[in-house]
Amino acid sequence: EKYANLYEFAPVGYLALDRNGVVNSVNLRGASIVGVVRSQLLGQRFGQLVASEYRHVFADFICNVFTNRENKTCEMALQNKGNSPPIYILLYATTACLGQECGVTLIDITDRKRAEDKISAYQDQLRSMASEISFVEERERHKIAISLHDQIGQTLAMASFKLGELRQAAAPWNLDGQVDAIREMITNAIQHSRTLTFELSPPILYE
Repeated sequence: EKYANLYEFAPVGYLALDRNGVVNSVNLRGASIVGVVRSQLLGQRFGQLVASEYRHVFADFICNVFTNRENKTCEMALQNKGNSPPIYILLYATTACLGQECGVTLIDITDRKRAEDKISAYQDQLRSMASEISFVEERERHKIAISLHDQIGQTLAMASFKLGELRQAAAPWNLDGQVDAIREMITNAIQHSRTLTFELSPPILYE
């Protein structure tokens, strides 16, 4: 009676399946997890309770258990009932000594799978936000690069040109050295602004 109670009221499901995946025995928790009355579950193929996209997984699982006679584990979802969310289960199976039946431990991992899905969705959201931030940053960098090129760069170029005209016009006052020094500073500023423009938004990368 003690061991019968341990089996019946265990916190995990226990099943005995034959080579065809037919349920020979099941405890109360196992019937509760799959949502089928125990009397109806006995003699039924367990694969029929599995979600269609996982049935080949279950078939391979049972085949490997009996072929290799090794302990096997796998995760799968049960078939939906109405609009209810799917139930995910973990199966741990081992063959009996005669090899005609396997004992299966059935654990409900729905909460864990839902938590994993939430984490995955959150990670996807973070990746999307990071991509959007990167896009906005690159767009702003491109605006700054255009401003450097179209406004500051051209203004400096025009100033350098005007200084060249001033140098020729102011020759009698001997301002050549000062004008040349200013033009050199402006030329360096133009080169620096072009370098910044390229570093902020390389034309090839932007295209």
